[in-house]
Amino acid sequence: AALELKEHLKNRNEMLEGIKRGLLFLLSKQSEDGGWGESVEACSTKEWVPCEDGSQVIQTAWALLSIVRAGEVLRLEKDEQSLSLLAQSDTSAVDAAKFLQKRQCDTGDWKQENISGVFNKSCGITYTAYRNIFPIWALARFSTYCQ
Repeated sequence: AALELKEHLKNRNEMLEGIKRGLLFLLSKQSEDGGWGESVEACSTKEWVPCEDGSQVIQTAWALLSIVRAGEVLRLEKDEQSLSLLAQSDTSAVDAAKFLQKRQCDTGDWKQENISGVFNKSCGITYTAYRNIFPIWALARFSTYCQ
């Protein structure tokens, strides 16, 4: 049983380190306007390539969903590094939510922006429903997270 517990703790620590690395990456790519925007070129370069048009609603929603989920995990931790990262990510999440709210149209819709997917490394795809599904989902999760 002690060996199983040791393995569980090892895997948990690896998971936490992965969450922290991912969160730090997201925080480092957030734009001053509170959003995220990555070019489809990143699919072929396998590196972050900023979107020429700036922050995008769908990508900001994806980032906000990730930050909220990481925050839920980090809230359970008591070490100084986790708490510091949690404070940074909470500020980032607020900025992302504000970005999404600012971009929302009076009709409740969000405008269609750039390509949101790539098929077969060469064909850009626009999933028209994504512009509404992901921001609504992200704002709902953020709202619940703040309670």
